[in-house]
Amino acid sequence: MKSTKIKLLFLMMIVIFVIIQCGTLTGPNAVDFGTPKDLFPQQLEEQDFLLSYRKEDLEATKRKLVSGDPTTLDAYNGLIQRANNYLNGPLYSVTDYNYPPRINKNYYASVARYFWPTDGGSNYGEWTGLPWVSKDGIPNPENGGEGTIGDAKTDLCNGTLALGLAYYFTGDIRYSDKVANMVRRWFLNPDTRMIPDGSYSQATPGRKGTDTSVINPDTGEKIIAYTGSMGGMIDFLEFIFVIDAVLLIIDSGSLSVSEYKELIDWYKEFIVWLESDNIVTQGWDNRHNNQAVWREADFAAFYIFTSQVVKARSRYDIVMTMMRNGFANDGSQIDEKGRTISYNYHVYGLRAWMALARLWEIIGEDVWYKYDDGKTLKTAVNFMVPYVKKPGNWPYIDYNPSSGRRAASMDYIAAAQYGNDYEDITDLLESASEVMKENSKDLENLVFPRIIE
Repeated sequence: MKSTKIKLLFLMMIVIFVIIQCGTLTGPNAVDFGTPKDLFPQQLEEQDFLLSYRKEDLEATKRKLVSGDPTTLDAYNGLIQRANNYLNGPLYSVTDYNYPPRINKNYYASVARYFWPTDGGSNYGEWTGLPWVSKDGIPNPENGGEGTIGDAKTDLCNGTLALGLAYYFTGDIRYSDKVANMVRRWFLNPDTRMIPDGSYSQATPGRKGTDTSVINPDTGEKIIAYTGSMGGMIDFLEFIFVIDAVLLIIDSGSLSVSEYKELIDWYKEFIVWLESDNIVTQGWDNRHNNQAVWREADFAAFYIFTSQVVKARSRYDIVMTMMRNGFANDGSQIDEKGRTISYNYHVYGLRAWMALARLWEIIGEDVWYKYDDGKTLKTAVNFMVPYVKKPGNWPYIDYNPSSGRRAASMDYIAAAQYGNDYEDITDLLESASEVMKENSKDLENLVFPRIIE
């Protein structure tokens, strides 16, 4: 009897030792006792740990929270409120939606943002009024409105980022577990995963060359489907947020090593599609509007995440050509000046350039200050400063110019980067500060340093 007790005690000591060394045995990592940290992208490990934000900024935010800074606390409370909403919300999958039609429900699909049926209707589920026609600046609610795949994709990306940041600031495992579950359902589960292919994004029904209808072999029914358009590239810029969310929870154990590897493989496959010559991706290397810049941001982010930085660097000349051909000498954006909402697209285009500059900063090449044929990103920001303060003075077509939160956050990013070497730093920040204070719970107040109060 005494010998049995000694054996049981010895076994208990072994179990306790394993738990201490490997962490809890109840999470996903229990199967392999590993950590995705071992697979951390080398470029991020050497320089930083996120794609969109600098580690030093988030650490500064933590210090402000400890000190009780009211502005930071307000933004933090806003983050936690949003994270809790996602915590109690659903998981998302492309397979939850029958519309738009496609040959396989595991494909992502959407309709073009500014295309409408010729009869002006919008029927959520029926291809009517063919061929659809462009109405620039007037968004079709079927593109990303409530109840669409695009809406679910936006909730997935914004939700994982909010939850990831909530975990970073609180250490609460509930947030990281929710990120992991959202990632599993959209990217990893064989039954619900999105096929890493965007060929059906931003379809323009009825237009020449877009019909990819097939006959269902089981029912004999015709599945009417349309391929996407070049504008479809823009649907996937938010996938960068998912990467950030995963990197934020990487030490939590909520995702196992094998799952992390699967996610990397998913992004590698998606890169193959990005690199392919198809109706959505073709021709972008010679373009320089906001969509082309966001496409380059996707390339840079996905290459970094999948440890293909050499491939990323091979696109630097393309980026510089886009800067040279995309900006006028005064800093205005050539392709956006003729848009019906040209002010908003100048702001959106600059946000794309700033995201791209941040990513190239990680890769090790300069975009923030690069001077190419008299064109610089800094000049483009300088062009926008007076109009962010007084959008009513905008010199080009725009039926509703508004500074808004997007413009204010653009100013904050520029101020954080250029600091006091920027000649109009006060003007740059005054309008941004006003808007940010009006929207004190916005994420920008938490993740970007406040230059002035």
